[in-house]
Amino acid sequence: MMNGVLGALGLIAAVQAVMLWRCARGLSRLQPIEARVTQVGDALSLLTDTTESAFRAVALELGKARSTPARAASVRRTTRVARAAGKGKSVAEIAAVEDVAEGEVRLRLHMANENPPAQPAKPRKARKEGRRGTVRLD
Repeated sequence: MMNGVLGALGLIAAVQAVMLWRCARGLSRLQPIEARVTQVGDALSLLTDTTESAFRAVALELGKARSTPARAASVRRTTRVARAAGKGKSVAEIAAVEDVAEGEVRLRLHMANENPPAQPAKPRKARKEGRRGTVRLD
């Protein structure tokens, strides 16, 4: 009887040893994954800090830009552009006279609460129906 109990205890100990060995082997597989997760966490922390400092710097620069008053020359140019648009001159003509880009003329018109001329720089091509209900640009 004693031999049967000792045999059963030995079998249980052997099963536990095998299970312990498998658990240790499984945990050793997790170490590289844990190292990667730690590295990703560190990278995310660095990215967050960098982004926060960039937003802070942008906010500071925007605050500086708003606190400076508009220069008188800039206000005069915007007024000239608005008057020229009111007289019916095109954006291209105003840009040539003022020696600035057409985009700046449109911006100054917008800033002066004027509507830019209705004609776009380049007209878009008409859309035509393609095969099977698709839309093609020709």
